Amino acid sequence: MENNNPTQPQFVFRKEREFGEIISDSFSFFTQNYKSILNIFLKFVGPFILLSVIATTFYQYKVGALLSDVTAFASPDILVSAFAENSWVIILLIITSVATNIILYGTVLHIIKSYMNNSGEIVEGDISQGLKNDFWKLFGYLFLVSLVTIIGFAICFLPGIYLAIVLAPGIGILIMENESVSEAFTKSFTLIKNNWWITFATFLVFIILIAILGFVFQLPAFIYTIVESFTAVQKSSDPSAITDIYQNWVYLLFTAIGSLGQLFLSIFTVIMVALVYFNLSEKQEFTGTYEQIDQIGN
Repeated sequence: MENNNPTQPQFVFRKEREFGEIISDSFSFFTQNYKSILNIFLKFVGPFILLSVIATTFYQYKVGALLSDVTAFASPDILVSAFAENSWVIILLIITSVATNIILYGTVLHIIKSYMNNSGEIVEGDISQGLKNDFWKLFGYLFLVSLVTIIGFAICFLPGIYLAIVLAPGIGILIMENESVSEAFTKSFTLIKNNWWITFATFLVFIILIAILGFVFQLPAFIYTIVESFTAVQKSSDPSAITDIYQNWVYLLFTAIGSLGQLFLSIFTVIMVALVYFNLSEKQEFTGTYEQIDQIGN
């Protein structure tokens, strides 16, 4: 799959970027190659997104059913029993969410790797082979990062934030440098040396931006919930009338749209993480600078 605009210069990943450049270039790379990216994204990630959205929507429905059943709150035993009966829904949601995130991260990162290795062309076979080779590495690294970060937050809030920022760019080491999980984990601490605060600021601003954009997709469900809740309170004194909203097919449809929007925005998040990795790597190793010198010599 060729670049969407052949006359446009190839996007450069291996270079130092300022704070604002990382954020703006996360969107620039997508807009320059959106046809190829979306085509591959839908082919590889689409089925998992569909399963994830179905699982999320079904989970919302079951939660709505539980909230509507006021008898579930009559005693702790009944409530525990109700959750135990629906535990398989939570397990299904976790499995589909984990699989979707692994495939999503792997697909976008291998799109970038293929783009770099093929002079601006994204080769579908590279992504397919890359996912086969790196699926379990991605699972291992994401699981390890999640575990360490959760422990950090549990011990004290600040260590959790510190570790999350340090380890996030490590996924670039895992894929771009084809390192093992342990090596990527270890090198992450060296990679971010003397650049933690600027990396933290980049992540913070980008997360806020994505949250704002994500709220646009969540807005229909939010407005619908407010309107229907107000109407239900006026029409009925039954407290379960409000919780019935969460089983309404319109609400579930809006929830599914919100989930799709969030997963779509994840494309930009992964690109941003990759750009942070390349920025930090360039500060340490000057790989992109050496490549440019070699090209001038040739």
